[in-house]
Amino acid sequence: MKRFLPLTGLVLVGVALFIGSLMFTRAQRPSIPAQWQHLTRGMTPLDLRSAVQDDVYDLRVLQGFDVVTHMGKFGHWQMIVRYDSTGRVVSATASYIHTFGFGFLNTPGIKVL
Repeated sequence: MKRFLPLTGLVLVGVALFIGSLMFTRAQRPSIPAQWQHLTRGMTPLDLRSAVQDDVYDLRVLQGFDVVTHMGKFGHWQMIVRYDSTGRVVSATASYIHTFGFGFLNTPGIKVL
């Protein structure tokens, strides 16, 4: 039994270091793109495309929203822009998605509008 005590301690230290590195990496995400702060309610889809210089995926017909992505070195910012029945921007929520981390490093949605 005493033989397994050092091994158990090493495993616990390894798990703690792994979880700590995940938390540190999540806290070091880049800031939200500054151009996204210029969005306002009531913008048309064309106004949105001219305001942001990132990739805009038009999913309004299928899903009722657009997806805007801003690529980074270790992940990307993704913003979901929702529209009302007249085609005007109602809300936008952004989140940072790490390319590694299996979803543990992704940030929850941040209200842009």
